[in-house]
Amino acid sequence: MLGDTLTVTINAVAKTLIKVNQDKYSAEYRLRETDGVYTMNVRHSSYSNGNGQTVDRHNVELIHDLYAVAPATVGISHKSYLTFSCLVRTPRRCRRTTSWVLQRFSQVRSLESLLTTSLNL
Repeated sequence: MLGDTLTVTINAVAKTLIKVNQDKYSAEYRLRETDGVYTMNVRHSSYSNGNGQTVDRHNVELIHDLYAVAPATVGISHKSYLTFSCLVRTPRRCRRTTSWVLQRFSQVRSLESLLTTSLNL
């Protein structure tokens, strides 16, 4: 289970998102700022593969919506996500923890930021 806040570092600035919704297998976090909003969704699910084995699937998605600023009339939305699945062993426990997923997600965001800056996107 995740805490009531999640901190994501974007462009060397820590952004603390607050949990706004949680159900049985997912949680949503949000941070509103003057120029936009950050939304993070964390989801977990399980399914059976063709061999009758259980597979756990985990998804982390970060959306950054920037509001339109004059003279622009349309805002910008950035979306990053990470999904991975793992075969459940006995006892029923996925080797990858949520903190591991968030750490990898942070690395993906850093790489994305580097590429965006390098390519002037």
